[in-house]
Amino acid sequence: MLITSNIFDTSLIINSSLDAIILQSANIILNEIIDTKISLKTPQRNYIQQLIKIIKYLRILVFILERENKELKIIIQIRRGYKKDR
Repeated sequence: MLITSNIFDTSLIINSSLDAIILQSANIILNEIIDTKISLKTPQRNYIQQLIKIIKYLRILVFILERENKELKIIIQIRRGYKKDR
């Protein structure tokens, strides 16, 4: 279980780049723990809380990017309209 605890402690370190294979491994282990209804230990609880924070951040980021994209598309359409009028 030492490896499992370690993967939950280190897989979502904010200052490091996210390694997809490590994240996938941690998620598989977490799903197995949940499926077997074993009580969650502190590293696993912390991992879940970190995932929730990252998901919230990514949702906000996607919202902002979609909004910016929409605004830029409007600007491009306006500029194309000016070029056609010339």
